[in-house]
Amino acid sequence: MVLSKLKNQAILKWRRGYYIAFNDSLKTILALLEMGDILSQSLRDDTTRMMTTTDIKTDYSTGTFCDSHGLFKQKSVLKIILYYDDIGLTNALRSKRKSVGMFYYTLQNIPRYLRLQDKCVQLLACAETKFIKRCGVSKLLNNFMESVNQLQTNGVEVELEDGKTTFYGSLLAIVPDLLGLASLHGFKCGFCHANKPYFLCYCTKKQSNTLSSTEECKHREMKHYLAQFSKLKDGGLTKYWLMFQMPVHNI
Repeated sequence: MVLSKLKNQAILKWRRGYYIAFNDSLKTILALLEMGDILSQSLRDDTTRMMTTTDIKTDYSTGTFCDSHGLFKQKSVLKIILYYDDIGLTNALRSKRKSVGMFYYTLQNIPRYLRLQDKCVQLLACAETKFIKRCGVSKLLNNFMESVNQLQTNGVEVELEDGKTTFYGSLLAIVPDLLGLASLHGFKCGFCHANKPYFLCYCTKKQSNTLSSTEECKHREMKHYLAQFSKLKDGGLTKYWLMFQMPVHNI
């Protein structure tokens, strides 16, 4: 309820957001002609254990995280990359500008030269940025979270040349800008001026000046992160981070 100065009374005002059913959207990507060959090849690689052993890192799947992860080390597992960004919309007849938060995703399984083509990127949800900051993303991404958890447990059936095959998968990474990442975590503001401002590296800004890679610094552990997170719930947070509900979520 908000107070209307014009009517001088409290009126009901809706905060709207829109989402697309994730299961239907995922089937759209998996139905692409290129995906049949990509998924069939990943199954053959898993069967013959042709896992990448080169030291050259070219993608998420060739990094140490996927190599050591119980689920993501399998090439046939669907690896979802979720993107978030704010865009500005302006009516040509008005000067007022509206900021809208956009969630969209693709699959890491798709080669890089195809991954960011329009047909391989699917819109997931959108809402005005001010509503996302005020209300969080729990309701907006609820269908996505439930669908991903089902994908981890039950998988999705895909028709290939050899017949129907069930593929499992989960959320591999979230890629927003720094302010967007802070907002998605529920922080009321950014923390670039904090003493230890990094999500992964547990070090100060001064210490980070002497580091050449993330392996050289001490990493935040999830148990310590959750403890620090809970201390901020009363003052520094608007909403609890939704991704903590996911079994495979890791800082």
